[in-house]
Amino acid sequence: MNTLKIRFLIFYLVFNLVVSCKNKSDKISEKWYGDYYFIINEDHDDWRDQQKISLKITKDSILYHAEGYQIDQTYRLSGKESDDFLKLDYLSTEDDTESAVLKKTKNFGTITNSNKFYTWSSPYVDLSFGEGKSKIYTLTKNN
Repeated sequence: MNTLKIRFLIFYLVFNLVVSCKNKSDKISEKWYGDYYFIINEDHDDWRDQQKISLKITKDSILYHAEGYQIDQTYRLSGKESDDFLKLDYLSTEDDTESAVLKKTKNFGTITNSNKFYTWSSPYVDLSFGEGKSKIYTLTKNN
């Protein structure tokens, strides 16, 4: 083998080892696995003002989904766990939808677990649906 091929092979092996270690360290614990949701403007009389926001957290992925009148977004998120907090950030779109808000922030905020009572503060959701006002959303967890 020539030197270039050997260097490429070494680079490839080291790169895969780093990616493998990173993926293992980013795994979140099972206590977060499940389906979560809340409805924005649930009490409004006009159904067009309501949006259902959901998160599906599994060992392999975190999916964010927003649906409502003229809204259908699905994004893959990353998660970093710290005690009773799960920090969420945008990774990619699952359905080629674009959002002007993603140009302003990719911060999907933090879920807090307090005795199986889940709340979520999310700059992305605030900018998308809350007129930029910071709110704490109460999540319902299925599972």
